[in-house]
Amino acid sequence: MFAILRARWLAGLGWVFGSVPATALVGWTAFWVVCAAAAAAAGGALLGLLRATGCGRGAADWPTGPGMGLGLAVVLAWAAVQAGYGCYRHRCRRLSRSLGLEVAYLVPECPALVAGLYRRKGVGARVRPLAFTIHVNTSWRAPAGTSADEARRVFGDMYRADYDRILRELRGAPVLLASSTFNRHDSRLAVQAVDQGWAWQAAGPLLPAQPRLNGPKKRAKEQVRMFGAVVSRRRVDNPAAWRTRLFDCAAAPA
Repeated sequence: MFAILRARWLAGLGWVFGSVPATALVGWTAFWVVCAAAAAAAGGALLGLLRATGCGRGAADWPTGPGMGLGLAVVLAWAAVQAGYGCYRHRCRRLSRSLGLEVAYLVPECPALVAGLYRRKGVGARVRPLAFTIHVNTSWRAPAGTSADEARRVFGDMYRADYDRILRELRGAPVLLASSTFNRHDSRLAVQAVDQGWAWQAAGPLLPAQPRLNGPKKRAKEQVRMFGAVVSRRRVDNPAAWRTRLFDCAAAPA
């Protein structure tokens, strides 16, 4: 497990391509970024057209005007972050699988950003040198011939085992481990960490965009891919279905 702690280049990329900043840019931030870029582009186009007289000089300049250039740059930068996040997440999944994790994977994040967001939720988090979020690997597939209900049970067992292994091996390390999920699978060590005081739980998602990204259609498609059928129609596209946890592994008792 400590191989992922030594992957310092991943932790550095987490400041830009971690799931926390990438998800934040998917929410209302993305809406305002795209609107601002479109407004800048439209403004540049309008300015160029106003300067132009018919087909005379200046008519061909508006596509390359300052507004168009700024708008295009903003949109391309946002798209680059999202594409980078996809590649970054794929690398994190591969590394986590190589460490023996079955259905969960770790994503290195920006420690200051994670601690700051949890402080906004009332958790007095200390900034540690490293921070990770836990995610479910939705590319997992149930073994052939397994019923949907059995596949769901197998997945739950694997998820809890992965969670316990992560907490066991990162215990005492200078790491913040964050989780924002609608998942109801509780591992033994996760519950124990909350009881011992080195983990905190708060209602709702860490980021407002997370529930909106998990609508009924997406959930149904993921379940069919993973289990072979829809095994739960619980709505998770509302904040009440979510919970956030933060584990300060360095504060865990010996």
